Amino acid sequence: MKDDLMLIKKLYGEHIARLCREIVPELFEEPNLVPRLLAACFAPHAELYQDMLSLGKYNVRNYMYSRLNRKEEIFTTPKSTKELLADVGYRLFVCTRPEDINYFRSCYDPEELLCTFRDGVENRFKDAYYFFLAKENAFSLKRSDFTNPRRDDEYSTSLICLQIDRVNHNIKMCSRYNHTVDYADSMFSNNLDNIVPGLRFAMERDFNIKISHRECVDLTEMMAMNYVEYGPFNTMFKFNEQLNGKFYCPNNIVLENNEIHVVEKDHSALLDYIVIDNKEKVIKAYDSERDDYFSTPQKFKKCDYLGGKDIDTYKITFEDDRELYLMADKMNRIKVVTDNDSTEIGDNYFGSCHYIEEVNTKNARRIGDDFVSASVMLKSIYSPYVEEIGDNFAAYSRNVRYINFDYLMSCGSSFFMSNTAATEVVLPELLHMGDFGFMQNTNIRKVVLPKDRYLGSECFGWCTNIEEIYAPNVRETGGECFYSDYEASEYIENTVMNNFDRGVDNEMDMAEVQSVGRSRWHF
Repeated sequence: MKDDLMLIKKLYGEHIARLCREIVPELFEEPNLVPRLLAACFAPHAELYQDMLSLGKYNVRNYMYSRLNRKEEIFTTPKSTKELLADVGYRLFVCTRPEDINYFRSCYDPEELLCTFRDGVENRFKDAYYFFLAKENAFSLKRSDFTNPRRDDEYSTSLICLQIDRVNHNIKMCSRYNHTVDYADSMFSNNLDNIVPGLRFAMERDFNIKISHRECVDLTEMMAMNYVEYGPFNTMFKFNEQLNGKFYCPNNIVLENNEIHVVEKDHSALLDYIVIDNKEKVIKAYDSERDDYFSTPQKFKKCDYLGGKDIDTYKITFEDDRELYLMADKMNRIKVVTDNDSTEIGDNYFGSCHYIEEVNTKNARRIGDDFVSASVMLKSIYSPYVEEIGDNFAAYSRNVRYINFDYLMSCGSSFFMSNTAATEVVLPELLHMGDFGFMQNTNIRKVVLPKDRYLGSECFGWCTNIEEIYAPNVRETGGECFYSDYEASEYIENTVMNNFDRGVDNEMDMAEVQSVGRSRWHF
């Protein structure tokens, strides 16, 4: 066991070595079995241990056993079903009539009522056997006392609806919370022996029914955490990005065409889908056919790697002496981009990276389309001198609190669409905003556009909390601007009509705009 644990510790870390010793100690009796089994089940990465805990120790154990194709020991016992359940505080109720099921209806919150209680109760016995396992306090516990529901808490485990399929013999144990909690239909991993050893054997004997011995392994939660089964052993890989049928994973791994490719680690780093190749001295997209800023490899003079405990920093110096800093976490996900030398930034700049939190482009004057447009975790953009911005700028960021572009004159469609953190928009030099700008920015309270002449279709649509607006020079719109706010929409329409009739600008310097009081706003 010691050698196997040391090997697991080396490949997966100490936490996972301890976890394996806890959940599958019996498998260590066969030398090298657990390391081989673990490698077939999970590709190592920095977040695997936490993900295993999220999945649940017993689910991890059952999954590993399922990959062994071995049946676990079936516990036998001379005790009856009722005796076994009494040992762990449960009383067994056998249901043979609709009244038997409906007896427990009052134990459930109306919003969490099982399908078992709904129409057609009398027909359910054709498909399954029904039992209830109730603890002494099942009827006295109050749902309102459990404000943080968990599948394994006292309320959930005090009453279990047990169903055994008459045809395929599968078992389902349902929580009182129903679908308020995850995996509500697999209490105790749907394994009776997890309640008390021998219970499955006793129920088969006492009620003359067959119960499937196949363990229930639910990997839905892992799939939701960006896992995919891949390769000859159907190993679970965690991926950072999925683009054009390719899965980009930590540790320089790319899954494509049913093959596992490893970008050479001795001289390259794979960050999200971007390769820094220190041998060829280029930074490039792994897939050169993608429409991406880095689809054409960009040569650099050197790349300095600055390691850290939680964050790795790559300082890339290009041939024209521009410097690009990329900060990535231990999963090789880019978190911070700093490019303070470029004055023009082309299309699709880190456009498919989902985990970027901060971007600094201090000297940029022009920014193309799809600038960090997929970064849902984006919190900060520092580009104080930018004058022109293309389409889909930070279009799916939700957490950018401050929008400061004092020199911006034109922005394309979907500018900051769907952001929910910013509370005010002040763009003193903006003249033109494309379609869908700031649409669904549900937290915006204040809008200041003193020079803007054009607002595209549905700009500020579904911005439901706007309280103050100043945009006196709008002459044309694409229609339906501020359409979820009648007063704001009417104000824009009246402004357009007045400016068209008069043909003059309503100028006000920014000092006056910033000092304007509530009485000076149009509503």
